[in-house]
Amino acid sequence: MRNWLITSIAVAGILGSSAVALADFTFTAPPGVTDYRLAFVTDAPTLSTSSNIATYNLIVSTEAALNVGLPITTWSAIVSTTSISAASNVSCGAGCDGSVPIYLVDGTQVATSATALFAGSILTAINKDESGNNVNEYVWTGSNSDGSAVAGAEMGAAGGSSAYGADFNTSGMFFRGVAVSTCCNVGIYAISGDISVSVPEPMTISLLGLGCLAIGLARKFRSKWQLTV
Repeated sequence: MRNWLITSIAVAGILGSSAVALADFTFTAPPGVTDYRLAFVTDAPTLSTSSNIATYNLIVSTEAALNVGLPITTWSAIVSTTSISAASNVSCGAGCDGSVPIYLVDGTQVATSATALFAGSILTAINKDESGNNVNEYVWTGSNSDGSAVAGAEMGAAGGSSAYGADFNTSGMFFRGVAVSTCCNVGIYAISGDISVSVPEPMTISLLGLGCLAIGLARKFRSKWQLTV
């Protein structure tokens, strides 16, 4: 009986910890949505002088990590450098790009897909940070509205200037003009990889099974004890 109690307490503790961890993230995909992507604008400012896309991908990944409630996934910067366009940097595959909807972290839909995002079919601007706070500022993009690089004004362009957009205006979200890269510290757009709506993991199912087994054994031992008495 003592061993059973120890096992039951351990199982309950594990299940309780899992419930607490899952409760941190409140985004719920709409009915029928099995895959989705999340997007935000960084509130941490940066310059646009680097031509290395890894620099910007690291920035958005670091920002995303500040919200422990976000799901574990890859994060990419929606920027174009001299070597890669924004559309290519955030691509998750032809089928994914054309069918997976994009949402802000507060649940507001941005676009029906990455393809729509770069086709002008934007439902709302990416104007929330990784925690869902409003960020109404200009944003470095180095990109045209279709996700291609602005020639001579990519991130880290040799001429010392980069294209920028504004997160408060859907029509100018990616391109509003060109500014001197060293003039400003502003944010950049981030987008997650493809996130599948979660289903119970094998470990969780096993733990639930163990819990049911423990309850069954408890009832069996209790009945046996009552008969003995």
